[in-house]
Amino acid sequence: MSDIQTIVDNRLKAPQAFFKWAKTFFPRYEWANKQDEIISTTRTKHDGLIRKRLTKKSRLTFVGNTEYVVWMGITKKRIEMQMYQVTQILTDGKEDFDITLFNFYQLSNNKQLKAHYDWYNSNQKHKDCYQPGYQNQSSNLFEPGAFGRYTMYQDNDTLCKQLQTQSELRYLTFDDYIKDRLDIQNVLPHLYKYKDRIEYAQNIKAHGLASEMIGDLRTYSYYGANYYHEHANMSRLTMRFLKENKPYLKNNTLSSEEALFNHDCRKVFNKTFPNLYDKIKDAQLSYKKSLFKQFINLVPKTVKPIRFIHWFLKQDIRMIDYKDYLNMLDDLGLDQSKDYLTIPKDWEDMHTNIVLNHTAYLESQKEKALSKEDKALAKKTAKRLKHFEKAQTSFDHYTFKLPESPSELTAEGKILGHCVGTYTRKHFVTGETTIVFVRDNQKPNQPLYTMEIKDHHIIQLRGERNHNASSEAWKEAEQFITHCDKLQLTY
Repeated sequence: MSDIQTIVDNRLKAPQAFFKWAKTFFPRYEWANKQDEIISTTRTKHDGLIRKRLTKKSRLTFVGNTEYVVWMGITKKRIEMQMYQVTQILTDGKEDFDITLFNFYQLSNNKQLKAHYDWYNSNQKHKDCYQPGYQNQSSNLFEPGAFGRYTMYQDNDTLCKQLQTQSELRYLTFDDYIKDRLDIQNVLPHLYKYKDRIEYAQNIKAHGLASEMIGDLRTYSYYGANYYHEHANMSRLTMRFLKENKPYLKNNTLSSEEALFNHDCRKVFNKTFPNLYDKIKDAQLSYKKSLFKQFINLVPKTVKPIRFIHWFLKQDIRMIDYKDYLNMLDDLGLDQSKDYLTIPKDWEDMHTNIVLNHTAYLESQKEKALSKEDKALAKKTAKRLKHFEKAQTSFDHYTFKLPESPSELTAEGKILGHCVGTYTRKHFVTGETTIVFVRDNQKPNQPLYTMEIKDHHIIQLRGERNHNASSEAWKEAEQFITHCDKLQLTY
């Protein structure tokens, strides 16, 4: 704590012009009658003029509005964010301001220090005291948090110019991508922490990798005011990784996930496999494990990995379909040590056959009683799905609706010849995923496409015999996701 106090006490000095500017966000008050006039301030720049009649009952002493303003201090050895809480106070009709350093961070010596004003100790000790971390702004209903509402002193272009010419970030290329995303709460500290790696990626023109390392801002509020920073997994994108893979990364738009996948392939097999990543990139089964490990874990123990990969590519399979296929084999109690099952010569025919057998299996299991635990899960999931029903809608060409029962889900899979019937438990009981039927507006009761959505993303959108949906259907499916997010639905 003493280090924090010392650093804050020795912070860069904000210019007087900044504090003068901060006061312009508050109104000027005037009270008057035929004999007297009281004017709150001589300021010429203010946020509106409020005129009131002067009477004996006029309230001339009160606490006005509070605003949060930010000044960025930048030198060759440190970057500081100084957020001040500014409150207008009227006493006998004359204004004054309470200006307090509210939240603070310093980027220096490859570290970030965060601090906030300690109200209790400051009052007790009669001096400004500071504690680690941020504090939330008050009276901020729709934009909560420490950075919910504030106004920057420097405009974005000025800030970027200062950072590139005066700070430790001067070796980064501040292109439009960075400029458009330069949030001081999330992005700027991230840029500082990983400046060497981002600079390296920029220098070798690994455009896709650099963009993902910088990241992007996403909203998590219906009102679009609250952001989080989404970026590549920096724990694996080390400087060592970048240097080792420089020949494969430079001068291209390779994504971080594909770069890591190819790296893992070279490490294990001493080569990569054209088109393999494209077949599995949309089939994330777990966001906690690398895509390569997820894929390798699906390889049957009785089949050599390289042989499996060649078969997988030849049969033109998607990883998520193969995962579902293995689950169906498990349910049916079939021996997965047999090549004719695990790597069939005609994948499509074998898959169709297994789907039909599994559909019959599911129908035989309909009357099976749920466990006590499953009943509790199903009750919770049913409540969420009931709430989700308000998302059902139609766009220009397609209607989006939820399955009403497990039997309807099974029938969907039977008619279209795919394995959505295996998702009955995940959709209706555990709530691990959400299934949506996509119908032609002219034929709303006829199965056409089946969509799986999870974690605010489309996992898959399939038609008959697992064929991909049309581009128009994908376009409206993305509209549906946006529609669900606006409704603040959980899925």
